[in-house]
Amino acid sequence: GCSSQFPWQCPPLLILPNLRPRHYNAWQTGLAFFPMTGTLVVGNLISGRLITRYGSRLPMAVGMALCAVGSFGLLLIERHTTFYVLLPLLMCLGLGGALNITAMVAAVLGSVKSEEAGIATGIVNCSRQIGGVIGVAILGALAETARGFLFGLHVAAVLVGASAVVGAVLALRFVTTPEHANAAAVAETVALEP
Repeated sequence: GCSSQFPWQCPPLLILPNLRPRHYNAWQTGLAFFPMTGTLVVGNLISGRLITRYGSRLPMAVGMALCAVGSFGLLLIERHTTFYVLLPLLMCLGLGGALNITAMVAAVLGSVKSEEAGIATGIVNCSRQIGGVIGVAILGALAETARGFLFGLHVAAVLVGASAVVGAVLALRFVTTPEHANAAAVAETVALEP
């Protein structure tokens, strides 16, 4: 759970200071993150079908791989990098996050009895939030190093990208197809959650 939130939620928070020198106001900054939000929505809409067809393992691994691409892509960011360089990175992070989180929740809910679904969902969401909080704290501290923001951003990008690669490998190695009959129904239901 922690590793699913960390790669897609934290890099955008680190990109915000990069928009400051462009003199983006609050409205423009919000619009700059719209492509990530849009791909997050699209990813949620298609993930249920992908999970039903392929199980949770493949969408989870692909989602983490997309988060890795988006995170490692942050190494391209320099002081005057254009928004058009950021755009595909944000889209990778949004789509990757949607595929990964939906598949993770479907895998967990599909592997427990229906009467344990509430507890399982609570544990997954709690661990996701903990991952987000820890990620923001660690990466925010890294980004404000004595060597400058861009150096810290690049170090953070490597850490996040590496965690996403580890997450993809772990998903491929350890995520199995649930034995419970409700797994397909769970995949369709999870894809409709916000």
